[in-house]
Amino acid sequence: MMKRKGSWMNKRITSICQALIFAALIFWGPVVSAQQMIGKTTSINLATASPYGTAGAGEVIESFRIHKKGAPFIIPHFTSFSLNHGDYVEVRDRHGMLSQVITNEEPGKRDFWAFAVDGDTAVIDLIAGPTGGGKAPGFRIDQYGYGTAPMVRESICGTDDKVDIACLAGTPQYQRARSVGRMYFKDGSNWYLCTGALVSSEGHFLTNQHCVSSEAVLETLQVRFNYQYTTCGGGVLATYETFYGDTFLVANETYDCALMTLAGDPQTTYGYLELDPRDLALGETVYIPQHPGGVPKKYDDGAVVDPVATGYEPGSDVGYQVDTEGGSSGSPVLSMADHKVVGLHHFGGCNPSPPYDQNQGVLMKKVYPVISPYLPGGTYAFCFEGGGWTKEFDLVDGMWLVGEGKSQDCGISPLLGWLLGPLFGFNWDIETGVAGCAESVFYLGHLADLSYHYINTGGGTGTGTMVPCDEASTQTGSDQTALAGMGFTSEQGFCLMDNLGNKHTMSFDGTYLTGETETVSCGTVPLIGAVEGGLFSFYVDIPTGTAGCGEGMVYVGFISNLLGVFRTEAGDTGFFALWWPCTASARAGAGPLAKE
Repeated sequence: MMKRKGSWMNKRITSICQALIFAALIFWGPVVSAQQMIGKTTSINLATASPYGTAGAGEVIESFRIHKKGAPFIIPHFTSFSLNHGDYVEVRDRHGMLSQVITNEEPGKRDFWAFAVDGDTAVIDLIAGPTGGGKAPGFRIDQYGYGTAPMVRESICGTDDKVDIACLAGTPQYQRARSVGRMYFKDGSNWYLCTGALVSSEGHFLTNQHCVSSEAVLETLQVRFNYQYTTCGGGVLATYETFYGDTFLVANETYDCALMTLAGDPQTTYGYLELDPRDLALGETVYIPQHPGGVPKKYDDGAVVDPVATGYEPGSDVGYQVDTEGGSSGSPVLSMADHKVVGLHHFGGCNPSPPYDQNQGVLMKKVYPVISPYLPGGTYAFCFEGGGWTKEFDLVDGMWLVGEGKSQDCGISPLLGWLLGPLFGFNWDIETGVAGCAESVFYLGHLADLSYHYINTGGGTGTGTMVPCDEASTQTGSDQTALAGMGFTSEQGFCLMDNLGNKHTMSFDGTYLTGETETVSCGTVPLIGAVEGGLFSFYVDIPTGTAGCGEGMVYVGFISNLLGVFRTEAGDTGFFALWWPCTASARAGAGPLAKE
């Protein structure tokens, strides 16, 4: 995507506006931005031998230890990083918990900050790969960041009502909070904390300008997603992931916003939030998923008490009584009515005793004109809706349907499919985490009347009719009959292999396909699909957790010759064909697409 520079953005505040803000702050009492300084940086000199030695595959060649008594985290800085092919570095905490695996390819830099290690000790091991040998110089650790005990400024509106995000499990609020991440970044010699959120299908990440204001700060940014407890009031952390900052796009001081992208496509796992640049009403309920003080994700909601408040200019903000703390800066402010982002939290001003006053966020109607030139196009060639959802597509290369599905209950998730002759097929990979939201729903239907049948990973099936967005707001039913006369029985199965080496085994009940895919390097995963009009199609959802894994793949082929093609969410394409022989025993494990 072409990145456009926002040279027309005006970052200056006139002296008149500054005087108005100063007077307003005196009248209202203290209002503070909620960025939080959490650590410092110090020098160190740790280095491997150059060139370094050898060891058996998987064995430690050299090991280093960084300790800062009482520090809540350690962040090593590597310089002159160069390893022999196949060798790698593991960074762990004092208990052996793995924080990061580093190779020449990931993060692909010679000078970089490692991911933060929780606790006061970081253990860095250089480990031999399977090939062995070489004359690479290794690396040097020349400095490290360490956490200090922060004096967290609270902005509590009366009593502190923040709760663990796990207390909202099964709700739309919980689902939206998946897109919110905790930020660590370095500015000067100090480390800071903020919160931010994914806001597009291409990994755009939104936070405050007073958090990330330049490319230099972005170079140090690391964002941790799913950093939360597994249960309400519990103490066990969920499995989390950390992503580096990638590209700095735009920042605006007046509206305290900054837009950037993150490396590694976190939006494919954690989804993203919709932005709604509108006015808010007095008394309207909003909520904020956040990382106050850097702790695992918290949540609070409350009422809008000042729909048009003064921020860095008159009328730029919205005031609300939602509890926050230092480190909550950059958190999205979402409407309880439709779960869209209506503001960007940046000021703390609430009091624990009357008058409670208010915390503030920049109105999204002010932020959106600044960032919208850098976001993906907001419209698709085709749009359908009904039953509380919207599905939007572009037609790519005359065949592939690429887009997104939006549900008020289940959030925004990618769509991937195809259009071939009189038929269409696509998969809606709905994010999990909300009660009633399936992992995937696969659709196969007719272009003539937009009727379809579907199957989901929960085993549910049904029929319906796609309704264009400008024609109706509710979905209508369809009496489409099950397929017949295709020459298959409910006991038959298919086996095929694609050009990547993935093996797909499935059974057929006259309409739907169910089975599994034995991938080359990502394990065995379920598949769902359907058969219609001489075509068959299915979807494979490969989970994350292994390098190179974590994207969906949609397949479509012809019953007549068992040949077909596929496309991945990343846009890669390939083909598949018969894998012979296909036997009943092969279907029980894994095997090629063939009639028996």
